[in-house]
Amino acid sequence: MLRLLSHDTFLTYYRSIIMHIKPKELSMKKVVIFIFMLVWLCANDDIDLSNKQSILASIKHGDMTLEKVSPEFKKDKEIVLSAVRHDGMNLKYADTSLKKDKEVVVTAVKENAMSLQYADKSLRNNKEILLVAVSKKAKALQFADVRFSADKDIAIASVSHDPNTLEYLDISLASDKDVVMAIVTKKGMFLKDCIDRFKKDKDIVLASVAQNGLAYKYADSSLKKDKDVILKAISKMEFVFEDIDPSLFDDRAFLIEALKSNGKILQYLNEKMKRDEELVLASLNKTGMAIRYADKKLRKDRDFMLKAVLVNGKSLYGADKSLLKDNNLMLTAIKQNGEALMFTSRDFATKKKNILIALAHGADFFRKLPLIDRSFKKDRDIVIAAVKDNGYNLRYADKSYRSDKEVVLYALKNNKDAWQYVDKKLKKDKDVLDVYNGVKK
Repeated sequence: MLRLLSHDTFLTYYRSIIMHIKPKELSMKKVVIFIFMLVWLCANDDIDLSNKQSILASIKHGDMTLEKVSPEFKKDKEIVLSAVRHDGMNLKYADTSLKKDKEVVVTAVKENAMSLQYADKSLRNNKEILLVAVSKKAKALQFADVRFSADKDIAIASVSHDPNTLEYLDISLASDKDVVMAIVTKKGMFLKDCIDRFKKDKDIVLASVAQNGLAYKYADSSLKKDKDVILKAISKMEFVFEDIDPSLFDDRAFLIEALKSNGKILQYLNEKMKRDEELVLASLNKTGMAIRYADKKLRKDRDFMLKAVLVNGKSLYGADKSLLKDNNLMLTAIKQNGEALMFTSRDFATKKKNILIALAHGADFFRKLPLIDRSFKKDRDIVIAAVKDNGYNLRYADKSYRSDKEVVLYALKNNKDAWQYVDKKLKKDKDVLDVYNGVKK
């Protein structure tokens, strides 16, 4: 039996063929049009609009909307539920009696919050249903009674989904801390439009800068000196550090804590501080790349760079080129962080034993190996080490390994997402299927 094609589906198929027919093949184009029209019309004739099961099947496949069925079936709860489950906006065509049915309306709203507009007024003003709607799309609030615009629970559910929908809420809620907290948690820059009381509220300001460090700019001056607020803000955006109170630059303990939070602020310190080993090492806590802001003399100092790569191997990035002849320094770096291999000398990086050491120490650079030497993607030992570290690396290995059972098993045991890169024939192998499906032996 031919299944009913929707109008959109029919046009999609039609256009995909017509676009590939050359002008001189006009007669063929007419034949194609005729065949498609015939199939579409026959398929439509094949649907028995008086048969409930036929209608349910068509609705399930998205080939029919509730609008097309007879009034009799628009009263059928099973059919209507199936329709709104597929597309909530089908509620528009349901019988009036089912627009008052809570189960039907909740099902529709869960699929499409805007379908609330077609529910009976009694359910549009049902707080439980309204909460479901606004938590999915805050604009659905416009279909409820105006009294709900001042309801705190509705407001929090609404702004938690979309902080830009404050326009639908009663203005009195702009002074409610819980509502404002829900907004700034999603949109920190809202602090700019808050009443002054909230710009002085540490909880609100902390939540704001945690979401967007730039919100620090709109905090009350009294909180711009607060170390907790500053640390939270710079952890998101380092250039906020330029605006902090100058007196804090003399607070060494604070500077160390700030550098550990975001090493990039090292660039805003004076030259003397950039020569300070303790401060520079603190900046490498989360990002080894911060080493580029350190004084050049420090980056030429082998003893200091050994300390640096022990904190973060990727700080090798900033080492003076003269130090890239030191195998011990580079080995120390890749043992701390395998990705540091990308910053070693070419001679060091192209040695198989060093690649294997790097992969054993959390190196997520296998996809970048061609930058070093493309041949390594074909090396069995390296490929096995790579997929053991992250099965997804099967994607970057030479394609021949996609049909290598041993390599594929290692990859799937580590990461089932590697399945998409497994050879089609191997996907039928029992052992491979068992590993993918998590069958224990």
